[in-house]
Amino acid sequence: MEDVFHGGVLKRLVPVALALVVLCVLAVFAGCKEGGDTREARSLVKSGDANYTAFGEEFPELADLSEKLFARFSQGVETGPAEAKGAIQDYQDRFNKLLERVERAKAPYRKVLAMEGVKAYKEYARLRLKMLSKIEEAGGVLAKTFPMIEKVIRTGGNPDASALEGSKRELIGIEMELSFIDVEAEQLAKDSGLLK
Repeated sequence: MEDVFHGGVLKRLVPVALALVVLCVLAVFAGCKEGGDTREARSLVKSGDANYTAFGEEFPELADLSEKLFARFSQGVETGPAEAKGAIQDYQDRFNKLLERVERAKAPYRKVLAMEGVKAYKEYARLRLKMLSKIEEAGGVLAKTFPMIEKVIRTGGNPDASALEGSKRELIGIEMELSFIDVEAEQLAKDSGLLK
């Protein structure tokens, strides 16, 4: 009977097992746990996150401002044409700049989606892109609401309070969805160690 420990099967398996351990360790340090170029994916995600963070706090502020603006019009508080037009123009300018930054933030996440492998990074990028599209959705709400307000200002009629309240509720809903998606993305990053 062959001695398993001295020249037997085990002695031949030890170098193979060591080689596998070394390859696994190298793969982890090379960032290849999930396949694909995780270093590049991490870099792109961090770039997208940096862009998003730069304006991420501005959106809730703008949404709050628009909700207050809608409330003032629906209650008849904002009736002076010059004051109203100035408030709307200022808001639209700020929101358009925000939308330009949203578009720039999308580019790195889209690059991640085009990569091979990097499954967790792709899921994270999808969540962030979903958040960015929600901000654009808010732009759609504003695009339909501001002309309604401007018409009231031009004609001197009464504002459609229910339509303004509906727009306000849509914006609140978008803010809530953004918050939920953000929590999901942050949890994914934490659980997967994506951004370490």
